[in-house]
Amino acid sequence: MKGSAEVLAQTLDLSRQLTQRYINRIINGDLKKQIVVGDIKLNCAHWIIAHLTWSENMLILLGCGGSPVKKEWLNLFQIGSTAEPQDNWPSIEIVLNDMKEIHESTLQHILSLTDTALEEPNLTPIHFNGDKSKRVIIQHAIRHEAMHCGHLSWLCKLQGLK
Repeated sequence: MKGSAEVLAQTLDLSRQLTQRYINRIINGDLKKQIVVGDIKLNCAHWIIAHLTWSENMLILLGCGGSPVKKEWLNLFQIGSTAEPQDNWPSIEIVLNDMKEIHESTLQHILSLTDTALEEPNLTPIHFNGDKSKRVIIQHAIRHEAMHCGHLSWLCKLQGLK
């Protein structure tokens, strides 16, 4: 029987594998294209991929007491940052390399957490329905990944990519 940390790490990794399938498709499109729906500009794929990298680092490595990866560009993609393509964004190659590094560190950190540690308060101001545990912040990271994976799938479709 798998422990809680192993189930959480496996679920996060399965979510990332699906996200990676859409990244592999959208990489052949225009990563900085902002599709407009009505009056709303959708976030471009480059921003979403970099934002997922920032969020995994912030939510799990920082929020759960790991060793966050220090990359100067990460905060360009935090919540509330502009999704308008910027000249100072790192190349997608840098983002993808750092995304892989952060994901590997994240999985190792989750696997190091005991059931007791998972119930400790996370180190961010984030809580859900009053629950501020490390477990709930990891669960949020999983659903956050899945939500943005869906965005990438729509961006692929809207660019005519299978």
